[in-house]
Order: sequence, then C-alpha cells, then structure tokens
Amino acid sequence: MKVLWISPPFRTDTWRKPLGLAVLKSACDVSGIKSNILSLERKRKQWKGYIRKHCLKYDVYGIALFDENIYYALQIVTYLKKHGTKGARIIVGGPACRANPGLIKHLFKGVEICEGDGFKYFGLKSDNLSIYNVPVMGDRFKRNVTLRSFGCPYHCTFCVTGKYVVRNDEEVIKECEGIVKSGYNKIVFYDGTFALGNYKEFIKKWLKNPILKDIKISCTVRIANLKRDDMKWLSKICFSMYLGLESFTDEGMGIFNKGFTWNTVKDVIDLLYEYPNIVYQFSYIVGNPWETNEYYDIVCNRMKYISSILDKVLWIGNVLVPSSTIIRKLYPSARYNVLEKEPKSYYYPTNKKRAVEIIELGDSLSVDDPE
Repeated sequence: MKVLWISPPFRTDTWRKPLGLAVLKSACDVSGIKSNILSLERKRKQWKGYIRKHCLKYDVYGIALFDENIYYALQIVTYLKKHGTKGARIIVGGPACRANPGLIKHLFKGVEICEGDGFKYFGLKSDNLSIYNVPVMGDRFKRNVTLRSFGCPYHCTFCVTGKYVVRNDEEVIKECEGIVKSGYNKIVFYDGTFALGNYKEFIKKWLKNPILKDIKISCTVRIANLKRDDMKWLSKICFSMYLGLESFTDEGMGIFNKGFTWNTVKDVIDLLYEYPNIVYQFSYIVGNPWETNEYYDIVCNRMKYISSILDKVLWIGNVLVPSSTIIRKLYPSARYNVLEKEPKSYYYPTNKKRAVEIIELGDSLSVDDPE
C-alpha cells in the first residue's frame, strides 16, 4: 500500500504546520507502509498543478480537513476521483470531521470519513515515531517542531481536538536529539498542553541528557493548572511559554469552559513575573458574539495590565471558527460558510472596528516572536 497525505489550501491567510500529517507519515514509516505528504496550505492558485504532478500511483489518498480548507478539499476530491489512481481509496479526516460529521458526510459523498483515531483507522503503530525529519512536498515547515502528546483532555468550547495520548519519553528524547544534531538550538512543542501527567519526569530526563541539557523549548501551559512548583520545573528548560487566555472576563472564560477566572489570571501573572527571562505568549479571541463596548474597554485595560507587569509578552489574536462548539451552539448556520471561496469573515463582533483595535493594541504591546 502507498499513501499520499494531502493538506489542502486554506482559503484564508491562516496556515497550520502539517504536524498531524507528519505524525501519520512517521507512523507509516515504522509500520512499513510507503507514504508521502503533499502540503498545499498556501497554494490556493497552484494546487492543481501540484496534485497533477504528485497524485499518480497511490493506493490511498488521506486528506486533512479544517473549516478553512473544506472548499479546496472538495475540489481536490473531485479531481482525484477523475484523475487519481483507478480504484484508490479517498479518505478525509481531521478536526472538521470530528466537529461536524453530519455536514462532512453530506458534502463528501462516496468518500471514506475518519472521525476518530487515525492510528486505529489505518492500522498504524504509534510508537518509535520521528516527526521532525519527515519529507514534505509543497510547503515547508521548520524542522525544530515536535509533539510530546496528541490531542487534549480538556473540552474548551472554542476548540476541536482528539483523544489525549502521551508519547513515550525516550522516543521524544531521541527525536529531539535528532533535531539538535540537525542544527537547531531551540525546540518548539506544539502539544495542546505540555505540562500534564509525568512531564516533570520528562524534564529530569531532558536535563540529564548530554545533548539536550542546554537546549531550551517553547511549550503550551494551561493557566488553570499552573502552580509554583510547575514554574520551578518549566523554567529550567523553557525560553517561551504559550498560555491560552482566550477571554478577559469571568463570563467569557466560563463560556469557553477555561476553568479559571480573572483572579486566577492575576495570580498566575504574579507568578510569571518571578521568571523574567521567559517570553509569555498569550492567545485571546476577539469577535465573540457577547462582546460590547464595555467588554472592549475591559480587554484594553487588562491587556495593558499584563504587559505592564511582564517584560516579554507576545499577544496572539484569534477568532472563532464555525466548527467550534460555542459557534455551533450560538450560530448553527455558521458552519455552512465553509463552502464559500472567499469567506467574508470568521468574526461575529458587535463592533468590528473595536475588534481590530484590540488586535492592533496587542501587536503594539508585543515583543518579537521568539520562535
């Protein structure tokens, strides 16, 4: 069996590194299955030429679906049915399939749909993976990125993710050694949440490793879980931390099911202040349906408050997408705009001008991206 993993073009300027497909490609390698990745995220105009060049002689086409790429994925499926290998299986999977299985089944008739675990669906081994060095055709991504875990155990309503699975420590350590040997002195972990489970044991192994002991990482940390002892350990290896704030009010945090309040955030900021050498990346969401002018004023003040205490802050603005639980609940018809070639917007603000103002404020308060 020979598999071509395809990441279709995104119809917006959003771009995700094809890490999920890199994981599946690596799993194919250790399972003895030949496969390649065709990454087309930024190839809105050139995708057909790439597909035409690379689509032949494959038994399976696996296509990663996000809200942002369904428009082009449908075109790619149509093309493969006509010009791909005769009799080949076409399979779609990913966040959009988990979030809206009914819609995906309606749109992708005659195509296999993987709603859950890709390892089980394709019968792949999930150990001894090596994600960073898999070859990718089309777009390129930096080779200093990896994952210690897949999925996330939490259920924030703005997010869509899969089952939480932690990789073997020795496997990840070995992979990171390879990243360092290839010339990188920093490593970025793109886990949904890094600081969970036995992560402290992982850090101990990291610090004892002669190749990795002086290498710093960037990772994601959940604000609701962050305690003094966690910072003690994370500060030993982190040059940057990504913290999902998402909202600046207790109401918004509750709607998003974040598990903390603004008072929790203030306590965490006081804790982070004790570690000034780390760059703190805060993500937040604008364009929420419940926003008012009063809310925007709170956002401005609290964003400035955090930036006044911490020396190194990077603000990362996001917007809700139709597959998120909260948007499907509040705006059931929103998901259908996945069929538009040029979407008007993912924003649902009461005042778009002020939403843009918040993003510009965040940019003005931010340090350069440490990655």
